[in-house]
Amino acid sequence: MYFHEHLRLTFEELKKQDYTYYHANVRTIVPLVAEITKWFDEFANRQGVDSKGKAYDYSPSESAQEFFRRIAHREQRHHYSGLVECESIFTPRYSKEFQNLISRIAKQHVLADMGYIPNEEEYKERNFWINWQRKVYDGELKISWWCPRC
Repeated sequence: MYFHEHLRLTFEELKKQDYTYYHANVRTIVPLVAEITKWFDEFANRQGVDSKGKAYDYSPSESAQEFFRRIAHREQRHHYSGLVECESIFTPRYSKEFQNLISRIAKQHVLADMGYIPNEEEYKERNFWINWQRKVYDGELKISWWCPRC
């Protein structure tokens, strides 16, 4: 999902959940949602070495596996550990008052992209992405977007 689509979806969900709270805190919520969205997708279309010293390459290519390379950056933060890390980074930055909101935004981001919240170890399973794609096509996983050519 593109950055602006994540923002739109998140704002819509937050307004639905608590319209009054959203409007009372909109000056904090807008930059918070943008920062969290950027943080989750920081590795998209890049290559380098992660904090654990593991090399990664999610840069675009012309290979048949282009689709999987484009979404594989999710293995970095789109999991339970990523949710915990997100909350630990953004709660001190925005105050404990917004901890629940940060948790909801992070969870919604992962659910929108993955359809569920995987464990970090699941990404290491053989054929993880092929199995994930099959579950999406079969309707087992409900994600907020789906475009086989995206």
